Order: sequence, then structure tokens, then C-alpha cells
Amino acid sequence: VSYRREILPVSDDGGVVALDWAQGVSTVSNAVQSTPPACAAPPAEVDAPICVLLPGLTGGSGDSYVNHMVNHLVCAGYRVVVFNSRGTASSPVNTPQFYSASFTKDLERVVSHVKQSPGCENSPMFAIGWSLGANILLNYLGRAESGTPIDAAVSLCNPFDLSYCNKALKKGFARVYDRNLAQSIARIFKSNEDVFRRSPDIDVDAALASATIEDFDRAVTAPTFGWESVSAYYAGSASADAVPGIKTPTLCIQAQDDPIAPGCAIPRERLRENENTILCVTPAGGHLGWASAEDPFGAPWVDVAVIEYLRAVELKLRTKESVLANAKAM
Repeated sequence: VSYRREILPVSDDGGVVALDWAQGVSTVSNAVQSTPPACAAPPAEVDAPICVLLPGLTGGSGDSYVNHMVNHLVCAGYRVVVFNSRGTASSPVNTPQFYSASFTKDLERVVSHVKQSPGCENSPMFAIGWSLGANILLNYLGRAESGTPIDAAVSLCNPFDLSYCNKALKKGFARVYDRNLAQSIARIFKSNEDVFRRSPDIDVDAALASATIEDFDRAVTAPTFGWESVSAYYAGSASADAVPGIKTPTLCIQAQDDPIAPGCAIPRERLRENENTILCVTPAGGHLGWASAEDPFGAPWVDVAVIEYLRAVELKLRTKESVLANAKAM
């Protein structure tokens, strides 16, 4: 996948994020039969939907699961932009602040900017989030006081309940994920150490020595976002609490055996009670897995399911627009 990078200011103190706009793709895995074996990135229609992608913790436009989805979306005729949070995918870090599971101001700025970009003003707008990105997305959708220009959303492997998921990370094989994720975010922190040392709230040495995500959140995330403790941060950042407020059509896909976002953390009743949300739980799939049997190392089969959902929403939106246009013409 080739991208055009745009650095977007998101705060008055100089904070920025990197937006990677998909420019083209070369091949698409044919693991899923409904996907073409190759695609030369046909130009999108002028009113084609625009999709904003939110990767998981430390993830970005260079990750395989993101590129697989971009491939499928571009070949389906959609325009795509990847929102790389501060520090991820080499996004510049200008201020001593990362991102958090409940901080939605950067996303709010990104959504507004993308919607106002040339050619996007009157097009359907969708958003897809993975893991932490999904948690941020649902927090944004469920707590947006003045509404949102997003017409439909997809949440994949959302932790939903950070307190519960943090406990799950301390058990069995999940500890490997916990350690690897902590090392990944500590590396990003290390590469921007001089910037973070400006903040008196951050325990730099503890952050660099983080053995778990909880260690890092205690040293950096919780204090920089004003939480009195890491426990308070987890309790106050659960997107499960935002579900009742979601007014945007939203598809949530989870794996029951996900070691990071386990099935027991899914707010099933809240999702069931909200007419705008759909929940799909697979018995297996792990975290960001859902491998296709034909190609276990290729594109996840859920990518095709996501596009089918977005196409259904788009059709409904186009039909509604057509009905309104005909009514005005009468």
C-alpha cells in the first residue's frame, strides 16, 4: 500500500498526528473467494465513501492487519485514511502527551478535518477501529454531545472493559501479549524521551522500565490525562459505558477466545438494547486474528464482512438521498 502523509495539528500546544491517505495498492490476498486476486487501485468515484481507520495500541499504517483492510476497501472503491495516533507509525511527538483509551479530542479533530477535505464534504463517512482504536472510537461515538459526521462504524476486538481486560492480561499466554505491547510502547516513548521529560507528571524511568501495559499507564497515561490512579483511568475509559449513547449504526465483531479482549468483557446486554449496534461474537479468532482457512497468514475473513456491512449502510444512505431528492422535485 502506498500512502500520502499529512501532518495534522490537533492541539493549540503543538500536538500533531499523522494521517496516511491511501494512494494505491498492488495485490490483494485471494484467501477469501469474494475478494479479487489483484487490484490496481482503481480511482474512487468523486462521491465514494471515505473510511477513517483507527489502529490498535502502538499500531499504524504499516501494520499488516491495517494494510489488509486498506487493500480490501480501496479495491471496493472506497477512499481510505489511516489515523496514526501521536508517536505511532513515526507520527511526530511535539508535546509530552501520548493518547489514551478515553481521549477523543484528537479523533474529533481528525473526523472534522477529513469531512471538510476536498471531495469529502458530501460523501458518506465510515470509521473502523481495532482494539484500543475501537475503544476510542466507541467512546467518541457514545459521548459526542453535538453529534458526529460518521455515518457508520465498525469495532473490532474492542476491550470494552479495561479493568477486566487488565486482569486478563495477567493470566496464561496473555502475559506474552502484555509484555510485548509494553515493550512496543516503551520503544516509542524512548524515541521521544526528551519531549516527555518536559512533563513533571511523568515518571520517565518507570516508563522506560515498563514490563506491562499497566506499568506504562501508571507512569505516563494516567497522570498526563489527569487520572488520580491507573485504576481510575481504566474504570473511566471503558467504552462499554458509552454504548447506550451510540446513535451511529455500529457493527461490533469480537472473538470469544480473545486473550486481550476476552468474551466476558463484552457488554452484551447494552449492545442488545441499543438499536444502533450489532454484535457478532465468533467462538475463535484470537486478537486481531480471524484467519482464513485458505490462507492463514493472509487477510482476515472479517475484512470482507466489514465491507459487506458498509455497503449495506451506503445503499440505505443513497436510497434515502434519492427519496428526498425526488420528494423535493415534486
